[in-house]
Amino acid sequence: MNNSILIILIVILLTSCGEKLSTNAVSSTSGECPFDHPIKGNKNDKGEWIYHKLGQQYYKKTNAEECFATDLDATNAGYRKSKR
Repeated sequence: MNNSILIILIVILLTSCGEKLSTNAVSSTSGECPFDHPIKGNKNDKGEWIYHKLGQQYYKKTNAEECFATDLDATNAGYRKSKR
């Protein structure tokens, strides 16, 4: 089995287990994000990965699991933008 197929299988396995493959994220242990990565990402009650931006309705209430510098970083990590 070549390396490309092995990597694809690993990605599929991790994705199906609910894990994300974030490359441009900073993990958060306090629930807050640093100044240079202000976008908060977390998993909601339905199991969806959501990101919240400063000024959105639930930003202050959200306990971040990961923090992102840009919307694109969050989207590439498998998150969707909060609807509120």
